[in-house]
Amino acid sequence: MVDLDAARAIIGFGLGFLEMLAPRRVARAEGLDSGDASTNLVRIAGAHKLVSAGALAFNDDSRLGYRAALAGSVFDGVALAARRAKPQAFARLAALAAFDAWRLSKNSPG
Repeated sequence: MVDLDAARAIIGFGLGFLEMLAPRRVARAEGLDSGDASTNLVRIAGAHKLVSAGALAFNDDSRLGYRAALAGSVFDGVALAARRAKPQAFARLAALAAFDAWRLSKNSPG
């Protein structure tokens, strides 16, 4: 059986490192200009993904990590909308947010 929390943490670490190490490429792929403002937004999003992935990977209660990931998705969505990103950037973001919300609902007490 696949550990979905561990798999989501690995995806978060991968995306986070990618956004931190190659922010201009990520910005261009998402339809953003490769200027300093866009690359700084991408770096901030990458740092947040690393933190939320760490919360998923190293915390016994995965709800914290999923809450952090969802908060990051809201930030990313607002930033992408403000910078007029490509539709596929929103699709990726929506898929991750939907998965995070689903996992959070499955891990809720009660």
